Amino acid sequence: MSELHVADQQLDLYLAVKELHVLSSKDLGKLISDAENGIAKCVKQDGSYFEIDVEFLARHLVKYIMEHLAPSKVDDEQQHFRSMLSGLRLLHTLCDIACHHSTLARVLVEDTSVQDEMLNLIFRMIDFLSQSGEKISGSSQMVLLYSALLSSSMYLLKALISSEWRDITRVLLAHSKVDKFTTTAFTALRVVINSLQAKLPDQHIDPHMRPNANEVYCLYHLCESSLEFLQSACRQKLFQECIVKNKELCGEGVVLQLVQDTLKLSQCEDPYLTNTVYWLKSKVLSIMLLLCEAESTSFCEMASSTTQSKELVKTTIFEVLQVLKMMFDGDLKDHPRGLLQLNAMRLTEIFSADSRFRTSIILHFTEVLTRVFLQPQREFLSTWCSNDHEPIEEENDMDFDSISAAGLGSPTPYAYQRSSLLVKILANLAYVPDLSEEENLNARFVNGFLECLQAESSKLPGGAAERTAAASRNLSFLLNHAESLTPAYLNAQDVLVLRWFISQLEQPLAAQETDIHRAMLLISTENVKLTNNIGRHSFILGKTGESFGQEVHHSAQCPSPTPPSPSPNADDGNDDEGIPVTMAIVQVDHLACNENGQNHVSKDATDQNTEPINSIQNVEEFRSMESEQRPENKRRRTLMNDQQIHFIEKALLDHPVMKKSDGTLQRWAAELSRHGSKITADQLKNWLSNRKGKLVRAAAKFKVGQHVILIDDKGEEVGKGTIHLVKGVWSGKNLVESSSYVVDVEELKKSAAQSVSCEIRMLWNSSQLVLIQQQLP
Repeated sequence: MSELHVADQQLDLYLAVKELHVLSSKDLGKLISDAENGIAKCVKQDGSYFEIDVEFLARHLVKYIMEHLAPSKVDDEQQHFRSMLSGLRLLHTLCDIACHHSTLARVLVEDTSVQDEMLNLIFRMIDFLSQSGEKISGSSQMVLLYSALLSSSMYLLKALISSEWRDITRVLLAHSKVDKFTTTAFTALRVVINSLQAKLPDQHIDPHMRPNANEVYCLYHLCESSLEFLQSACRQKLFQECIVKNKELCGEGVVLQLVQDTLKLSQCEDPYLTNTVYWLKSKVLSIMLLLCEAESTSFCEMASSTTQSKELVKTTIFEVLQVLKMMFDGDLKDHPRGLLQLNAMRLTEIFSADSRFRTSIILHFTEVLTRVFLQPQREFLSTWCSNDHEPIEEENDMDFDSISAAGLGSPTPYAYQRSSLLVKILANLAYVPDLSEEENLNARFVNGFLECLQAESSKLPGGAAERTAAASRNLSFLLNHAESLTPAYLNAQDVLVLRWFISQLEQPLAAQETDIHRAMLLISTENVKLTNNIGRHSFILGKTGESFGQEVHHSAQCPSPTPPSPSPNADDGNDDEGIPVTMAIVQVDHLACNENGQNHVSKDATDQNTEPINSIQNVEEFRSMESEQRPENKRRRTLMNDQQIHFIEKALLDHPVMKKSDGTLQRWAAELSRHGSKITADQLKNWLSNRKGKLVRAAAKFKVGQHVILIDDKGEEVGKGTIHLVKGVWSGKNLVESSSYVVDVEELKKSAAQSVSCEIRMLWNSSQLVLIQQQLP
């Protein structure tokens, strides 16, 4: 073929792409039908004619587009992108009408070599885009062209192969470069998402004053279509497995970075764009959920295989929790939040069941959960205990899927899914399997929940005690509702753990609820007017001598924890500094509210609570169920051998505060590693924490007369004493049910370096007592 003839053919292809890409399928089909001897006559925009061989166009159009992907210096990047997009659009139209024209069918449908070229074009186009992100910065037109090229390249697979996703993914999986295709597709889509984020600030103005409003709407549409392509492909099991096994995609965080960038998309004032942002976030979370469903390889394990990737998972979880925070706190009734909320809750439930990420969720989500239970009763019931059979919000798919559509007739009610996921998340956080590195996490969540509940309730109208009581009722309502969802939507184990969790909160919540009626006070005996003998009833007097309450039981003497400061008007000869002041610890039955006795609550009234749940029995029942269902590889693991334990126990005698020194931990981790399996400083620190927890729990079992150390909720020593009583009823409390002992306190901490002697008999939580001979490091 002469060079002149080749040049003429190139010109014909150029003209064909330029003039024909704007035609609809109907108009292009008519033009080809009217072709004589396979030569189509086309009218140019200026009114002149040119001719093109239809078979030549179909056979060489792919090569023409491919030539634009060759690395070369381009004077006009925008025109370069526009030419490629015009070629892709014409190729889409030719594929669309190929089955109606024998010439096109012979080339595009029957010629496997042309089909292979088209598939390679798609792979190379997406690879080109993944490497061209820097070319679109600062130009709205380039962003739009880039996004259109990505979406057009992806959906050319449907035009080439089939409308069925199982067929598309089968062809992709058979290709030798499928891993590179998926990696570059996620990378290129991330470029589009970041470009979209850069444009969002421009949308916080009057839409009538925005000259590029339609351009932005188009950009959102293209972004959503590309994201939906990946979502639809990930619904195929084999494609899920392929992606999860891709080290660069999952192990190095490409998927997680796309999820994070999408979740960070800010809100807009434009309602249409706001809804689209919700759809984008819902779809990207759906992709992550689909990957978590992969069976042969765990996405969680692959995504946390290195320290860097594990931190990326944690930051992604944080963004997911931020979405839930917005869902729970915000008024989003006018926006499609159903699927977004459910997808975020599903991911939270999955990661809260994973020991590697449970702590992060406890840290960032406990406060949000407490606000859920602080809602007014009517609002809480309508949201979390609803029996409405409203269907789940329909997915905003751009393509009609007859199989999916047929299944929409009987989906799980949205309200039931939402409630069951809340119960599952609480169950995951509230109870931890008996693995050594996780012992005490459940206590951390329970304590954190109570602290956040107290803090959040104090901010709300109605008073802390009233809102805390409302939270307690809401928890009970959720438990009753959860029982009604078993076994259709919840398993019995999750409900059992929820019941146990509520039982752990029951006593502290009841104590908070009645704080305005009963309290333990340390007051000066000058303000206690006895009405009978010590240990009986007395009046508590204010500074002016008026009675403001009654007390019962414990009265004892001890020095003041802090020396009283001398009054500025006191005589120098009567300096009382350093002289012990007689004090009394009293339990208040009720406080007088006013002279009319309003809000008076008697001791009898406060004791009329429902019988507490037998938490000990339930925990043992749960432990039995959990041990039966736990797979063998999840059983307790031993970090150190006997020799290593011997060395570290001996070292603790000389270094009791080893856990607080990073340098000491590093040295001893290295030393222990010489005598057995490798141990890191973090593992040693966790072992020391677990050892402390075991000693605390063991201390809760020793006997009357034993000398103990009293520790507070933070594990700090606050005093010393002797166990006086471990069973029976004391001060109206059943010691076994309340997990408390009666202790004769003989010494209280005045400061970190000084203690004072005293004689007080009081209740103390049995888990916060440690035998003297078992000092904790």
